[in-house]
Amino acid sequence: MNLIRRNGTDIQLNPQPTTVLKTISPDKKPNISISISQDVLDDLREIELEELRSRSQMIEILLTEAIRAREER
Repeated sequence: MNLIRRNGTDIQLNPQPTTVLKTISPDKKPNISISISQDVLDDLREIELEELRSRSQMIEILLTEAIRAREER
């Protein structure tokens, strides 16, 4: 079971196969390729969107409080 905790919420990723391939290039530098399923990619994008919404809400609250404090002066 793959769980990711974001903003106090456990998100379970769909148990899809993920592959990691490591190869060595001619210049001796390792190349790593990671393949994930579309379901996992969609879940990760949804987590990122939720974090962006949370940040936007936090910024909005901070701006509102700053404006209110300025008006009280």
